[in-house]
Amino acid sequence: MGARCFTRIKVATHATVSFGGQTIQGVTENVSLQGFYMRSSRSIPLHQPLRVTLFDQQPQVINANARVVRLDEGGGIGVQISSIDVNSFVALRNYIYRQCDDFNGIMSETYRMIDSIC
Repeated sequence: MGARCFTRIKVATHATVSFGGQTIQGVTENVSLQGFYMRSSRSIPLHQPLRVTLFDQQPQVINANARVVRLDEGGGIGVQISSIDVNSFVALRNYIYRQCDDFNGIMSETYRMIDSIC
């Protein structure tokens, strides 16, 4: 696997993933502006388009469209964000910034993420 291009923070938060008329629950292990890695007792097909909700216990819920890019034994699922509304993106960016305290790095990643989803 190649080098990571986006800052990842370790965070265990509730994730809800919807696809094909199904909804499953999981817990994230890490989150970045580009996606997240989660664990779930249920599997999701590789490349499956998803609708995801993160941080539903926080003041700002994060909603995004995404797809499965990695499956690991033991219920590990890598998810890449494909589109995200502005409010959710700002909330995600701010959350990651508060955890890593690298404003310039996160702003650089913000511009790269905007370029990749626009």
